[in-house]
Amino acid sequence: MNSVFETVKEAIVSTSPIAVDTSTIKEDSWLVEFGFDSVNSLELVMTLEEKFDLEIEDEDVSTIQTVNDIVLMIDAYQAHQGSGQ
Repeated sequence: MNSVFETVKEAIVSTSPIAVDTSTIKEDSWLVEFGFDSVNSLELVMTLEEKFDLEIEDEDVSTIQTVNDIVLMIDAYQAHQGSGQ
């Protein structure tokens, strides 16, 4: 299992405004299913930035709708960091 996905699941559970069980979080799950609105989504992003030592651009935050959107975005940011750019 993708460790980014596992970390994202943990972050969703810790920042969701409603009780969420990690077993219910799938890559194709929509964040709204877990009670996320724009404010909660920003808290999630800040948590992920801290966990992954990243700075996520505002325009990228606005594109996040599903769990997989987050996983792909973090993978891309990490690949970009790893390339030294």
